[in-house]
Amino acid sequence: ALTNVERLDLDSEQFDVALIAFVLFHLPHPKRCLGEVFRVLRPAGSVGTATWGAERWPDADEIWEEELTRTGAETFRLPATANRSCCDSGPKMRDLLEMAGFTSISTWSETLQHRWPPSDHFEYHVLVSSRSRLESLNSAARAACLVSIRQRLEGCPNEAYVYTGDVIMATARKPA
Repeated sequence: ALTNVERLDLDSEQFDVALIAFVLFHLPHPKRCLGEVFRVLRPAGSVGTATWGAERWPDADEIWEEELTRTGAETFRLPATANRSCCDSGPKMRDLLEMAGFTSISTWSETLQHRWPPSDHFEYHVLVSSRSRLESLNSAARAACLVSIRQRLEGCPNEAYVYTGDVIMATARKPA
Protein backbone atom coordinates (compact mmCIF):
# COMPACT_ATOMS: atom_id res chain seq x y z
CA ALA A 1 0.00 0.00 0.00
CA LEU A 2 1.21 3.49 -0.81
CA THR A 3 1.81 5.80 2.11
CA ASN A 4 2.00 9.57 2.11
CA VAL A 5 5.44 10.11 3.64
CA GLU A 6 4.52 13.71 4.45
CA ARG A 7 1.62 12.50 6.63
CA LEU A 8 2.36 9.03 7.98
CA ASP A 9 -0.63 7.01 9.14
CA LEU A 10 1.32 5.76 12.16
CA ASP A 11 1.14 6.36 15.88
CA SER A 12 3.71 8.66 17.46
CA GLU A 13 6.87 7.35 19.12
CA GLN A 14 6.68 3.73 18.01
CA PHE A 15 9.98 3.15 16.14
CA ASP A 16 13.62 3.08 17.21
CA VAL A 17 15.11 3.54 13.73
CA ALA A 18 13.96 4.99 10.41
CA LEU A 19 15.72 4.90 7.05
CA ILE A 20 14.91 7.38 4.29
CA ALA A 21 16.76 6.25 1.18
CA PHE A 22 16.59 8.21 -2.09
CA VAL A 23 13.17 9.71 -1.33
CA LEU A 24 13.57 13.29 -0.08
CA PHE A 25 14.39 14.80 -3.48
CA HIS A 26 11.13 13.39 -4.88
CA LEU A 27 9.04 15.30 -2.36
CA PRO A 28 7.70 18.83 -2.73
CA HIS A 29 8.11 19.31 1.05
CA PRO A 30 10.94 17.11 2.39
CA LYS A 31 10.78 18.92 5.76
CA ARG A 32 7.30 17.46 6.27
CA CYS A 33 8.61 13.93 5.75
CA LEU A 34 11.43 14.48 8.25
CA GLY A 35 8.95 16.00 10.69
CA GLU A 36 6.77 12.91 10.42
CA VAL A 37 9.77 10.62 10.91
CA PHE A 38 10.69 12.67 13.99
CA ARG A 39 7.14 12.22 15.30
CA VAL A 40 7.05 8.42 14.88
CA LEU A 41 10.52 7.85 16.36
CA ARG A 42 10.79 7.10 20.07
CA PRO A 43 12.96 9.46 22.16
CA ALA A 44 16.64 8.74 21.35
CA GLY A 45 15.53 7.07 18.09
CA SER A 46 17.80 7.29 15.06
CA VAL A 47 17.26 8.25 11.46
CA GLY A 48 19.50 7.55 8.47
CA THR A 49 19.18 9.19 5.07
CA ALA A 50 20.73 8.71 1.65
CA THR A 51 20.21 11.04 -1.28
CA TRP A 52 21.97 12.00 -4.49
CA GLY A 53 24.56 14.75 -4.71
CA ALA A 54 26.37 15.54 -7.96
CA GLU A 55 26.00 13.03 -10.78
CA ARG A 56 27.86 12.51 -14.04
CA TRP A 57 26.01 10.43 -16.59
CA PRO A 58 27.85 8.24 -19.11
CA ASP A 59 28.94 10.04 -22.28
CA ALA A 60 27.16 7.31 -24.24
CA ASP A 61 23.84 8.67 -22.88
CA GLU A 62 24.42 11.84 -24.91
CA ILE A 63 24.48 9.81 -28.12
CA TRP A 64 21.11 8.31 -27.19
CA GLU A 65 19.71 11.78 -26.45
CA GLU A 66 21.01 13.27 -29.70
CA GLU A 67 19.71 10.45 -31.89
CA LEU A 68 16.30 10.25 -30.20
CA THR A 69 15.89 14.01 -30.58
CA ARG A 70 17.11 13.98 -34.20
CA THR A 71 14.63 11.22 -35.02
CA GLY A 72 11.74 13.15 -33.45
CA ALA A 73 11.11 10.93 -30.43
CA GLU A 74 8.80 12.53 -27.90
CA THR A 75 10.22 13.79 -24.63
CA PHE A 76 8.21 12.79 -21.57
CA ARG A 77 8.14 14.65 -18.29
CA LEU A 78 8.17 12.36 -15.28
CA PRO A 79 5.37 12.89 -12.74
CA ALA A 80 7.77 12.79 -9.77
CA THR A 81 8.87 16.00 -8.11
CA ALA A 82 12.36 17.13 -9.13
CA ASN A 83 13.67 18.68 -5.94
CA ARG A 84 17.29 17.54 -5.88
CA SER A 85 18.64 20.89 -4.75
CA CYS A 86 16.90 20.50 -1.36
CA CYS A 87 19.27 17.82 -0.15
CA ASP A 88 22.25 17.47 -2.49
CA SER A 89 24.94 18.31 0.07
CA GLY A 90 25.90 17.57 3.64
CA PRO A 91 25.14 21.11 4.87
CA LYS A 92 21.67 21.02 3.27
CA MET A 93 20.90 17.67 4.90
CA ARG A 94 22.16 18.98 8.25
CA ASP A 95 19.83 21.99 7.95
CA LEU A 96 16.82 19.82 7.04
CA LEU A 97 17.44 17.47 9.96
CA GLU A 98 17.97 20.34 12.41
CA MET A 99 14.73 22.02 11.26
CA ALA A 100 12.89 18.76 11.98
CA GLY A 101 14.29 18.71 15.54
CA PHE A 102 17.06 16.12 15.18
CA THR A 103 20.40 16.36 16.99
CA SER A 104 23.73 14.48 16.90
CA ILE A 105 23.75 14.93 13.13
CA SER A 106 26.55 13.42 11.09
CA THR A 107 26.85 13.80 7.31
CA TRP A 108 29.28 12.39 4.77
CA SER A 109 29.40 11.49 1.10
CA GLU A 110 30.59 8.50 -0.84
CA THR A 111 31.21 8.34 -4.56
CA LEU A 112 29.51 5.53 -6.42
CA GLN A 113 30.82 4.51 -9.82
CA HIS A 114 29.18 2.08 -12.21
CA ARG A 115 30.91 0.86 -15.37
CA TRP A 116 28.33 -0.41 -17.81
CA PRO A 117 29.31 -3.16 -20.21
CA PRO A 118 28.33 -1.61 -23.59
CA SER A 119 25.76 -4.33 -24.38
CA ASP A 120 24.08 -3.92 -20.96
CA HIS A 121 23.98 -0.14 -21.40
CA PHE A 122 22.31 -0.53 -24.79
CA GLU A 123 19.77 -3.02 -23.42
CA TYR A 124 19.03 -0.75 -20.45
CA HIS A 125 18.20 2.14 -22.78
CA VAL A 126 16.02 -0.03 -25.03
CA LEU A 127 14.10 -1.66 -22.17
CA VAL A 128 14.06 1.06 -19.51
CA SER A 129 15.68 4.47 -19.85
CA SER A 130 14.72 5.34 -23.45
CA ARG A 131 11.83 2.91 -23.89
CA SER A 132 9.00 5.49 -23.87
CA ARG A 133 10.82 7.74 -26.30
CA LEU A 134 11.54 4.82 -28.65
CA GLU A 135 7.91 3.70 -28.47
CA SER A 136 6.78 7.18 -29.52
CA LEU A 137 8.36 6.52 -32.95
CA ASN A 138 6.79 4.42 -35.69
CA SER A 139 8.53 1.09 -36.25
CA ALA A 140 10.60 2.26 -39.24
CA ALA A 141 11.84 5.39 -37.45
CA ARG A 142 12.57 3.36 -34.31
CA ALA A 143 14.61 0.81 -36.28
CA ALA A 144 16.55 3.57 -38.08
CA CYS A 145 17.21 5.35 -34.78
CA LEU A 146 18.57 2.18 -33.18
CA VAL A 147 20.84 1.54 -36.18
CA SER A 148 22.22 5.10 -35.92
CA ILE A 149 22.78 4.74 -32.19
CA ARG A 150 24.58 1.40 -32.62
CA GLN A 151 26.82 2.88 -35.33
CA ARG A 152 27.74 5.89 -33.21
CA LEU A 153 28.40 3.77 -30.13
CA GLU A 154 30.68 1.32 -31.98
CA GLY A 155 33.80 3.44 -31.58
CA CYS A 156 33.15 4.57 -28.02
CA PRO A 157 35.79 3.71 -25.45
CA ASN A 158 34.81 1.90 -22.26
CA GLU A 159 35.06 5.22 -20.37
CA ALA A 160 31.97 6.42 -22.29
CA TYR A 161 29.90 3.96 -20.24
CA VAL A 162 30.85 5.15 -16.76
CA TYR A 163 28.30 6.66 -14.36
CA THR A 164 29.56 8.52 -11.29
CA GLY A 165 27.35 9.82 -8.52
CA ASP A 166 27.90 11.22 -5.06
CA VAL A 167 25.67 9.77 -2.37
CA ILE A 168 25.00 12.15 0.51
CA MET A 169 24.36 10.27 3.75
CA ALA A 170 23.31 11.50 7.16
CA THR A 171 22.44 10.08 10.52
CA ALA A 172 20.77 11.85 13.41
CA ARG A 173 18.96 11.23 16.68
CA LYS A 174 15.73 12.39 18.23
CA PRO A 175 16.58 13.95 21.59
CA ALA A 176 15.95 11.73 24.61
